[in-house]
Amino acid sequence: MRRVIFLFLCAILISGCTRQEPMVVASKTFSENKLLAEMFALLATEKGIPVKRIIPFGNTFDLQEAIKEGRIDLYPEYTGTGLSMMGLPAMSDGEQAIQVLRQQFGRFQIAWLERLGFNNSYVLSMQPDVAARMQATTISDLVDQEETLRMGCEEEFLARPVDGFQPLMRHYGFSREPEVVVAQSREQLYQHLVSGQTDVCVVQRTDPQIREFGLSLLEDNLDFFPVYQGVPLVREETLSRFPDLRQTLDQLSGKLSNRVMRELNREVELDGQELRSVAVRFLVQHALLTKKPPELKHRRLVVAVPPSDHRSRILAKSLDAVRRVFPKRRVEVETFSFPKEALLNNKAFIALLGAEDFFAVRPGLLPHTRQHMEAVAVAGFRMIHLVRRTDTIQERPFAGIRRLGVGPAGGSAEQAAAILLDAYAKTDAVEVLSGSVSAQVKEVIKGELDALMFIAAPGDANMVLLLGKPELSLQPIVEWKEKDRQYRYPFFRLARIPEDIYPGIAEPLKTIGTQVVLAGPRPETQALGDGDPITGLRLQRQPIPKGVKQALVKALGDKETIDPTLPGERVSVVTARREVVSVNPAPAVSAITSLFLLALGGFFYMLLRNEKSPRTKP
Repeated sequence: MRRVIFLFLCAILISGCTRQEPMVVASKTFSENKLLAEMFALLATEKGIPVKRIIPFGNTFDLQEAIKEGRIDLYPEYTGTGLSMMGLPAMSDGEQAIQVLRQQFGRFQIAWLERLGFNNSYVLSMQPDVAARMQATTISDLVDQEETLRMGCEEEFLARPVDGFQPLMRHYGFSREPEVVVAQSREQLYQHLVSGQTDVCVVQRTDPQIREFGLSLLEDNLDFFPVYQGVPLVREETLSRFPDLRQTLDQLSGKLSNRVMRELNREVELDGQELRSVAVRFLVQHALLTKKPPELKHRRLVVAVPPSDHRSRILAKSLDAVRRVFPKRRVEVETFSFPKEALLNNKAFIALLGAEDFFAVRPGLLPHTRQHMEAVAVAGFRMIHLVRRTDTIQERPFAGIRRLGVGPAGGSAEQAAAILLDAYAKTDAVEVLSGSVSAQVKEVIKGELDALMFIAAPGDANMVLLLGKPELSLQPIVEWKEKDRQYRYPFFRLARIPEDIYPGIAEPLKTIGTQVVLAGPRPETQALGDGDPITGLRLQRQPIPKGVKQALVKALGDKETIDPTLPGERVSVVTARREVVSVNPAPAVSAITSLFLLALGGFFYMLLRNEKSPRTKP
C-alpha cells in the first residue's frame, strides 16, 4: 500500500514539473496590433499551446524591453519600427528589410517570422479643404508655409529616434517646427483633425478613418518613412519550447493585405465589434480555426446625406460625433436623393441637412415648414457659391442666367436653387439642370451653361480647385435685404465669403448661407393603425431621445445653438447663468436699514443702563 501511495505522489510531482508555462502574447495599444495579437493567441490555443494574454501591453519601447528580458514571448511588430529601434536607415524593399532585421535581432535571440502581407506605413493626412488651401500634395509643400502648422501625432511618434517627429523635421528641412498636438489615442488623433484642432496628422495607411473621412494623403516625396510590414516577433527560446509555433503562425503569411487589414480595423474601430469576435471570424473564414465564428448581430445606424461628389469636413465631423455617441453600432453613410424622406420612412436614424431642407417652397407663396422632422444638433454652416465665367459676372445675381447647373439631382444645391430663384422671381426665366459636377463645369467654361450653384462650407476643397481655373469666378449674391426676402426666407442668413480663401478673391464677397444640422424624426401623436390590440394605436416614427441629443451636441463641440427658424428642441450648450445678488443695495434701502439698526442699538443700550442703575428702597 505504501508503495502505491509513493508512486502516486511521484506521478503528481513529475506531471507538475513537466507542465509548461504559458506563452505570453502581448500587443501595442492600438486596435490593429491588438487584433493581430489576438489572432496569434487563438492560433496557438488551437494548436494546444497554453497562452497568457497581455493585450494591450504598452508602446513599442515597453514591448522591446519586455521581449528582450523574457517577460513576454510574442507580439506583432513592423519592419520599419524594427529598423528604427536598431538605429538603421529606412528601407523601401521589404525583403531586404526582413533579412537585415533577422540578422540584427539574432544577437538578442529574437526571431522575425514570415511577413503577414500588409504595409502599414506612416503617412501624413489632411482635410481636403486644408490641403487645397495650402496647395499641399507632398510633405515638402508644408515646409515653407507662412502660417504655423498644427501637427497631430501620438506620443510615441515624438520619441522615435529614426522615423519620428524630429528626424522628419530634419529630413525635410522645416525651418519652423509645427505646433504639436499630442493625442492620447488613435481615435482622439482623428477627432482633432476632423474638428479643425490640427491641420495635418501622422496616421497609418491601414487606418479605416482615412477613407471614412475622405482625407487627403501627402506623398512622402523624399522617402523618409520606411516600409512597415507586419510580422510576428517571438523569442527563439519560445520557439524551442513550442516546436509547432512557427508553422502555426506562418499560416497567416500573405493573408492580410492592406485592404483586408483596413476592413478588419473598420469592424473594430468604426463598427464597434468585439475584437476577439472579429479575429475568430477571420480565422474561421480562412480555415485556420475549427471553431464556429460567433453570430454577430449587426446593429446598423444609417446617416442619410444628399448626393454629393465628395465628403465634406462637416460630414466627417458629424460622423465622428455619431460614432462617439453610439460606439457599439455600425454607423454607415447612405446617399438619398431626398434624405428627409429616408427619415420619414425609417430608412435612416439621422440625417445631415441644411436649414433649407426643412422648408417646402411653392412659387409665389411663403415657405411651408415640414412638420415631420426636427433639428437635433448644429454641425456647421454652408454658403451659396454661384460660379460663372469670369467674363459674364453681373451686378445682379441672376442677370443673364438662363441655364443653371446644380450638380447631382436631389442635392442641397438643387433645393437652394429653387428657393433663390423664387426669391428673385426667376423661376420661370431660369432652367435648372442636374448632372455630374465635372461635366457641368466643362459646360460652363464652353458657354453651354450660364452658371453653377453649389452650397458648401467656405474654403471647401472642391471649390478651391474649381476656382483655380482662370475662366471661372464667384458671382456676389446681393440685394437680399430688398423686397422682404430675408423675412420671407429667414433660414437664409447674410454672410460673406472670406478673402483669400479662393483664388482671385481679394476682399470679402457677399452671399447668403444656411446652418447645417443633424436632424431626426419629429415627435408625433399616435395614429390609427395596427399595433396595440386594444386601442389600435401605434407610433409611426421614434424621435431621438433628449439624452442622445445632448450627447450629440457635446460630441460635436459646437457652441452655436440651432437656428430659431428650425423646428426642434433647444438643447442648451451654454453654462447656466446664476443670479448674482448685489452686495450693495439701493440707497433708500441702505438708509432704512441704518435707521433700523440704530434704533435697535438704542433699545439695547437703554435696557442695559436701567439694569445697572441703583434701586431705591421704598
